Amino acid sequence: LITPPITPIAATLTTSLFTPVPTPFSAPVPTPCWHAPAHTITAPDTVGAGDAFASGYCAALMAGHSVPTALQWGNACGAQVASSMGVLGALPDARMLQQWLARPDAPQAVPMAFF
Repeated sequence: LITPPITPIAATLTTSLFTPVPTPFSAPVPTPCWHAPAHTITAPDTVGAGDAFASGYCAALMAGHSVPTALQWGNACGAQVASSMGVLGALPDARMLQQWLARPDAPQAVPMAFF
C-alpha cells in the first residue's frame, strides 16, 4: 500500500518540450514559453545526454521546481553526460548538479514569445 496515493505523472504534466529540428514544423505552443540555451562544452560522447536531460528535468519538476529551473537542471545533467565518456559513470549526483548550476557561465532559461 502506497500512502499517500500517487497521481500518475502523465495526468499532472502540462508542459511540452521542443528541441531544434532540421526542418520547420508547426505545433501548438504552450504559454508561457521558455528558451534554455545549452552549456558550452566539448562533447566526446553524446550517448545518453538526452536521457540525462529528461531525468534532470523531471527530477526538478517532481521536487516542485518551476519549468525554468527544470530546464536548467536538465541542461546541466545533459552537459555532464555529454562531456564525459560513457553514461552510467557520468550521471551527476546532487553535488555535481549544484556545481554545474553554480558555474558563472551557466545558461539561464529566459521567456520567449512567438509571433
